[in-house]
Order: sequence, then structure tokens, then C-alpha cells
Amino acid sequence: MIELTNRLEALADRLFPASDKDTSNSEEETRPVRTFLCHDSLSFDNILVDENGILMGVIDWQCIPCLPLHEYCQFPAFLQQTHDRYKEPTGHRYLIDKDGPPHPAYFRDLKRYEITNLRIYFLEEMLKHAHEFVEVWGCNADPGLRDYEIAVQNCDNEFTVDLVEQWVKMIEDGGDPNQQPMRLHERLAGD
Repeated sequence: MIELTNRLEALADRLFPASDKDTSNSEEETRPVRTFLCHDSLSFDNILVDENGILMGVIDWQCIPCLPLHEYCQFPAFLQQTHDRYKEPTGHRYLIDKDGPPHPAYFRDLKRYEITNLRIYFLEEMLKHAHEFVEVWGCNADPGLRDYEIAVQNCDNEFTVDLVEQWVKMIEDGGDPNQQPMRLHERLAGD
């Protein structure tokens, strides 16, 4: 993992070229980057609502980071999934027998369908109130920046180190993150 960390550090100059640095200063300090306080583990367990569905609070604020715009502009944890489902599952297709309960796959697919609808609603609301978020989140976001950050965050995780190593090798070999079928941060998001 130390070797992988060193390889990631070596990629920083390539992914963040010197043109991003302020050369007016002899020490070549980087320009300040605008950051945002971001609850990066916003999950169903951290959102408190009353019996009427009214938001009462958000918990679990310890160790919450300030993130740059490209990292801040993504779905909250509870809306992340690898596959969207646009068609509502019908219960009768999931019945094991006509009088029994539906197969557990029904509830998995129903959750995916509901999260897909919440993702659509989330983006519609962000378009109305924070169009810059959608611009950065969409095709204008630099996959190299987001993937590099997720690689740094996961290079010491025994469950994700193989995916990070594959991504680092691809970049070292001259690969383009824009040409990959799935970005590293999407592959590590999971269901």
C-alpha cells in the first residue's frame, strides 16, 4: 500500500499540471481552492424526520470535511447506486407462490426504483436552486480530479486497493479517465 501511495503521489503532477499553480510567487504556491462544508456520509440513518415526514435534523457531523467543488458536487450517500431502475417493479412477477410474500429481489428492485426517482427529483431541485452544482456534477466535471481523490481515499482499503491499483496503472500507462466505461468513483460507490 505504501508503494501504491507513492505511485499516486507521483501522478499528482501529471493530473494537476503546473499551470494550476500561481507562478507569481517564487515558492510556486497553489491557488486557493473554494471549498464547501459537506456531510459526506449523509445516509438514511443520519436524517431525522418526524411522523409527518418533516425534516427534524441531520446527525453524525463529526469528521465532516470541507471539499472542493468537484468533490462536493455529487449525490449524497443515500442516493448513490450503480444501477438506476426507471420502471416500478410489479409484485406479481416476484411471487414465489400466489399466496406467499414476494421474493426479496422485489424489495431490492423497489428500493432502486425509489432511489432513482429521488435522484431525478434531487437533480431537478439542484437545477432550480444551484445550477452550478449540476454543471459540475454532469459532463463538465473532471473525472480525473474526482477519481484521483477517491483513489487517495481508498488506496489503504484492503477491499478497494485492487481497483485503485488498476486505475493507477491505467493512468501511468497513458490512459484517459474520460475514455473508461465507468469512472473509479462510480465503481467504488457500490449499491
